Amino acid sequence: MKYFSLVCIVFLFSCVSKKKYAGLEKEKAILAGKVEKLNKQNGEYLADLEKKDKVNKQLKIQNERLEEQLKESKREGLDNFMTNPPVDEEDLTLPAGASKASFVGGNQAMQNFIIQNIRYPQLAKEAGIQGKVFVSFIVEKSGTVSNVEIIKNAHQLLDKEAMRVVRSMPKWKPAQLNGVYMKSKQKLPIVFKLD
Repeated sequence: MKYFSLVCIVFLFSCVSKKKYAGLEKEKAILAGKVEKLNKQNGEYLADLEKKDKVNKQLKIQNERLEEQLKESKREGLDNFMTNPPVDEEDLTLPAGASKASFVGGNQAMQNFIIQNIRYPQLAKEAGIQGKVFVSFIVEKSGTVSNVEIIKNAHQLLDKEAMRVVRSMPKWKPAQLNGVYMKSKQKLPIVFKLD
């Protein structure tokens, strides 16, 4: 009888141990899945950090280049390395009755020109940089664009591209009064927006 009781106790202990062992194996599998998921998330996070770090380093290098250009321009005695010499604002005030300068083909043609020619800076895309740049420029008597400058910036990468596009514009129809062409100042917002 003692022997039978001992066998029953061992058998019951064995069954309970198997159930506990199966339960532990199941928990172990669940924990292994969670650890694998956390490792994957950690890897993605680290990859994202590395990508952002790379973009920041590229932006820092570009910023250092721009600062060096600015220092060089100041050494040469230039007021602003990105614009033409200053213009007397009084010379640009249009008298009453004068027609304003306009892009040949109208505003829609100008918007189409900007859309077709703008190149969103790759570094700005990668860094998620967007914004609105306000550019001013002179439309000369000949219709050419000159004295392009930023009057409200968004980011140096976007500012530079906005200036490049405005400088590349074809001749405008200049302002005029009684058939006499006049130079005038224009202001233009250029929007950079990521999809």
